[in-house]
Amino acid sequence: MAKREELLIECKELGITFVDDSFSLNEIREAIENKKKKMAQAEKKRQSDDTWKEGVAPEQDELLKMLESRGLDDEGIKKWLSFSTSVSSQEELHQAINEELRSRNSCRERNGLTKVENLMPLRKNIIDLYSHGLIDEWLNEIDPQDPEYKPNLPFEGYANNIIGELQQKEREVQKAEALKAEVQIRYGRLKVIPPKIITDPHSGKVSANQKYNEWIDEANDLRTLLENHVKTYGSAGKEGHHMPDVQKTVKSTYQLLMPLIEKAKQQQ
Repeated sequence: MAKREELLIECKELGITFVDDSFSLNEIREAIENKKKKMAQAEKKRQSDDTWKEGVAPEQDELLKMLESRGLDDEGIKKWLSFSTSVSSQEELHQAINEELRSRNSCRERNGLTKVENLMPLRKNIIDLYSHGLIDEWLNEIDPQDPEYKPNLPFEGYANNIIGELQQKEREVQKAEALKAEVQIRYGRLKVIPPKIITDPHSGKVSANQKYNEWIDEANDLRTLLENHVKTYGSAGKEGHHMPDVQKTVKSTYQLLMPLIEKAKQQQ
C-alpha cells in the first residue's frame, strides 16, 4: 500500500490524474514513465529549437522578448527580426505589427468574437473559430490593403493539427456515447431472467426453455463487451479515460449484470 501511495504522490506531482482506483500498479508505473519520457522529449526539443536565439543581436533582444510575448512561433519571430532591420524606426515596426494583427482580427470582429493580441493564433483561438464554424473564412481572410495577401493562411497546418485533435476527440465521444446506449439497451433486455425449464400447460411435458439459453448467450456477450471496455474507459493513458460518465455506466452495468448471471445459473 505504501508503494502505491508513493506512486500516486509522484503522479500528482507530474500532473497525472486517474478516474478511480481500479488501475493497477503496473498501469501507474507506465503512466509515470510515459509522462517523464514526454517531458524529456519536450525539454530536448525546446533547447534545440531555442539555440538560434543565441545569435540574435543585443539591440534586438527587446524586440525578441516582445515577439515571444505576442505568442509568435520561431518562423514568425525570425520574419519580424529580419523586417526590423529594414525599417527606419521602432514606430514603423510596431505600426506594421499592429496592421498585421488588425488584418488577422477582421474575421473575428465581423462575427462578434473577441479580438486577439497575438501575432500567432493561440490554440484556444483556433478552437474558438472551429467551434463557430469560421476556420475556412478565417484562413481565406484577405487583407483589404493587399488583396493578394491572406495573413492567416500560413497557419493552416497549425490549425489543421489542432482541428484533427478536436475531431478525434469528437469521434471518441461519439463512439463512447454509442457504447453507453448499446450497454443500456442490452442490459434492459436482460433484467427479467426466463425460466430454465418450462412445462406445457396441456400435456404437462417438461422441456428446456430456448429463451433461457438465448438469455445466457446474450448475457455472456454483454459481459465480454463490458470487460473489454472497463480498462478503455477507466485507465490513465487510454483513449476514454476522460469520459467518466461512460466509464461509470460500464462499471455499474457490469456490477449489476454479474449477480443476474449467477442467479440464472442457479436455476434448477
